[in-house]
Amino acid sequence: MTAALQWTPDAFATEVERRSDGSMLLRPRASIAAYPPQLTDKLVEWAQRTPDATLVARRNRDGEWERVSYSQMLSRVQRLAAGLATYNLSADRPILILSGNSIEHLTLSLAAMWIGVPYCPVSPAYSLVAQDFQKLTYIFKLLTPGLIAAFDTEKFSRAIQSVVPADCHIVGDGQVAGREIVTMNALERDVSNHVEQLHAATSADSIAKFLLTSGSTGVPKA
Repeated sequence: MTAALQWTPDAFATEVERRSDGSMLLRPRASIAAYPPQLTDKLVEWAQRTPDATLVARRNRDGEWERVSYSQMLSRVQRLAAGLATYNLSADRPILILSGNSIEHLTLSLAAMWIGVPYCPVSPAYSLVAQDFQKLTYIFKLLTPGLIAAFDTEKFSRAIQSVVPADCHIVGDGQVAGREIVTMNALERDVSNHVEQLHAATSADSIAKFLLTSGSTGVPKA
């Protein structure tokens, strides 16, 4: 037999304000502990403390592990951020990543956050499974991206040709007829003072990421 768990405000060290409409406002009693002012600060910290430790890894086609250390990731993130800084990107022109989880996906998202450019991961099903691209088209109208990324690019060619505007830059690892694709390597630039200034300007008020709802009851919401 399992005993029922009873929720009490004291269990979570909060103060409760009960409102006339039936809602409750919870306030923590303890002060907020120190936290990094920038989301990328932990990458910097561990690149300094354990530079050769593996941050992320995957098996290649031969079954061998490809590893990226903290220091390698930090260096590439900074160079990619310098490349992203040459594009007209902002909260009004964010980055959309059409493909799923990968090392490239992680690296590009960290590079975007490094200079305060929001990014948005989009469900690959909107590009690979959908036939009419209605949800993907809606997302493009909603977020007006300035750059998209699609790794295993050829798989996304039909969606790119159907939905991605001509003035939207594309980062990938393959070819799409009629579109220029920039590789991650080609995107890298030397880190400049301008990039360092953009990084220093990011804060808790910066938008890091647009997260989409599933759209199961209509269209996705960001």
